[in-house]
Amino acid sequence: MIWLKRLLPVIVLAAAVGVYLLWGKWSAQRQLQEQNRVALVTAQAWIATAKYRNDPKRFIQYRDSLLEANGVTREEVFGFLERTGDPPEELLPFARRVQWLVDSLYRIEDSVLKEAERRTQDSSKATIIQVE
Repeated sequence: MIWLKRLLPVIVLAAAVGVYLLWGKWSAQRQLQEQNRVALVTAQAWIATAKYRNDPKRFIQYRDSLLEANGVTREEVFGFLERTGDPPEELLPFARRVQWLVDSLYRIEDSVLKEAERRTQDSSKATIIQVE
């Protein structure tokens, strides 16, 4: 019984440290998930600015539907940037993530456009052959 009294503070302290470490890990994972979600939405909006550069109304519609589809509000995006960006060096991982996503999305958009052009050219050749 005396050993139990002596070990009880050590057990309580070990449990407290374990809970603290698990909480920190969970919190970091949650923050990373939020950062990835906002980064993807940001990258998609960035690609859309280039895609709809000559049609601002269409861009606004796309942006609003993108935010709604992802359950993100403009205030949430600005709040995320305010929380994460002080000091500005803390935004570097987020900026790199957005850059990587923009590059990836650009390659996808580019390949889709090239495929559409190829199909258009193939169908026009087929039409020419049929007419002759």
